[in-house]
Amino acid sequence: MERYPAWLLSAAGGVTFAVTQHEMIEYLTHARCQRVPLTNPHCQYLALWRDRLVPVLDFAPLFARGKGTAQRASLSIVAYQPNPRQPLDYLGIWIDEAPSRITVSDDQACDLPPDWCDERLQKLALSCFLHAEQPVPILNVANLACISS
Repeated sequence: MERYPAWLLSAAGGVTFAVTQHEMIEYLTHARCQRVPLTNPHCQYLALWRDRLVPVLDFAPLFARGKGTAQRASLSIVAYQPNPRQPLDYLGIWIDEAPSRITVSDDQACDLPPDWCDERLQKLALSCFLHAEQPVPILNVANLACISS
């Protein structure tokens, strides 16, 4: 069975998810970020990355995981293409530990975990697989970018 490379990310509140190999661009341990007033709780920061401003997502408020928030120190920068034939755009995601590289195969497919079954959150997942006996959603980064706006 064919195996596909991916990156496993762990965000605040124990939210674990994966992105495809080509979407993960960079891992920053000390990101330069600025809070933006009057923004949604899940997208209150902009990061200065490679001379551009990149919106930053915090998964904890999206999943209402109590008072958990990201440590706001480490970021994963991911890339997506908003529409065909358009240049790539970028998004930061607060993460609590360094991403790990994994491989995934079709025989690992499973249903989304219960906390991803909200209609709004389902749109953020392309699919799901089992890793270490836990379901791991694969992010739809382009849809994730829509909630950062």
